Amino acid sequence: MQNERTGLILNYRTGNKAENPKMYLIKVLGANPSESCQMIGWRLGWPADDPKIHGKIVGPHGKKGILKARFRKGLPGKALATQIKIDRITRRSLVLNYPSSTNTTSSHRNSLIDEYIQ
Repeated sequence: MQNERTGLILNYRTGNKAENPKMYLIKVLGANPSESCQMIGWRLGWPADDPKIHGKIVGPHGKKGILKARFRKGLPGKALATQIKIDRITRRSLVLNYPSSTNTTSSHRNSLIDEYIQ
């Protein structure tokens, strides 16, 4: 599976009475439903060419490959029906790629990684 994909923002996640402005429904372009369900936990960035607002895939929505995504800050309305960048960034990959140094302790490094992930 690729480490970087492109998706499409379909709509807000809605209920019977309200819509949640920080939750969105995402369709991964070129992925079948089983592949898209393996992307839970991956990071998102909008707009796709130069991400300024970041989020995370939090779960599947149905059985057809649609995913639920949560953003810290809600996206603007013009973000609907636009492309989004999907990146595989995990804690393990950050630890392996972090430049080791003699003056940084492991707890300091872990706190930096936690800040980056959130």
